[in-house]
Amino acid sequence: MLRKYSEYINENNQMNTSTVPEVPKVQEPKVQKSIVKTDIKKSTKKKVVDKKSVDETIIFNGKIVLFTEGNVKPSSTISLLESKSISKDKLHYIITEQTDSIVLLKYNIETKLNIKLFIENFIKYHKDSLNITEDIIFTGTDTFAIIQNVSESIKKVFIQNLQKLLK
Repeated sequence: MLRKYSEYINENNQMNTSTVPEVPKVQEPKVQKSIVKTDIKKSTKKKVVDKKSVDETIIFNGKIVLFTEGNVKPSSTISLLESKSISKDKLHYIITEQTDSIVLLKYNIETKLNIKLFIENFIKYHKDSLNITEDIIFTGTDTFAIIQNVSESIKKVFIQNLQKLLK
């Protein structure tokens, strides 16, 4: 006599009905929510820059522009000048004053002045004439120069003389 399978299982409650062995359940890894919180209101605010302070830190002198604010990066000066559509024919050199250094960039690449040779001779002349005992460090190429380890008093003299010579 044939019985239904379900009746057979009900009679033998202890029998395992599954032909496939039970696989232990694997817990899915918990996904952590982002720890960084962004405030939409803060990210959409634009920085308000005092126009007077910006104008006072940028000085145009002949074919030179001088950035006197200590935290202006030389790369940002070039992008600033290009965004204002300032012609490279009218402006040849950029001088940025840093905390303990001076950076000189050639804005107009077509000018024939070799900045590396110019600054090497410039530093040598000032060391001899002003009796500078500080160890001034110079790095540069034909298109830029960085004069490091310069005190504030000597830095002012260097910048004034650079402006006079490159004007």
